[in-house]
Amino acid sequence: MASEPLSALLERIASGDPGAFSAWYDEWFDQALASARRAARGDEHAAADLAQEVLMRFVRKTPILETPAAMGAWLKRASLTVAIDRARAEARRRAREARRSTVPHTAAGADAERLDWLRAELEGVDGASESMLFERFGLGRTLAEIGRALGLSPSAVDGRIGRTIRALRKRAEEAFNER
Repeated sequence: MASEPLSALLERIASGDPGAFSAWYDEWFDQALASARRAARGDEHAAADLAQEVLMRFVRKTPILETPAAMGAWLKRASLTVAIDRARAEARRRAREARRSTVPHTAAGADAERLDWLRAELEGVDGASESMLFERFGLGRTLAEIGRALGLSPSAVDGRIGRTIRALRKRAEEAFNER
């Protein structure tokens, strides 16, 4: 361990002393990388990315901790937090892609008669509702995004889209004798 107390070293880093950061880096980088490896479950590329993000968080807002044990705990927690943040972002990205890919995939598998019927029915939908349907299901926009663009609350957009879909569903049941 460094001869200077950890809290003093961290205070020097927080004040912008590059030599202090260099000393901290030499002392703590291996533990930061080890924590990132555990959080990344052994994936070396992901661990390197996680460690870099943990170091960036450390630099942006250097925590003032008193003991090496507290620093080790901070590194572990920061690595887990970064890993969770990245996993959530990846899950959101996959969900967006899945939403975008289901519309063309579903349409491609539907029979021609139903598609022709749906196209004709959509021509009869008022312009605002048609626009909301396209924004939501064609472009994958959120209710909040659509609402901001139209000056409506997300719940108002949800209600209008829901009413339009229910009306289309009812007409489809009648047209195709389904229930």
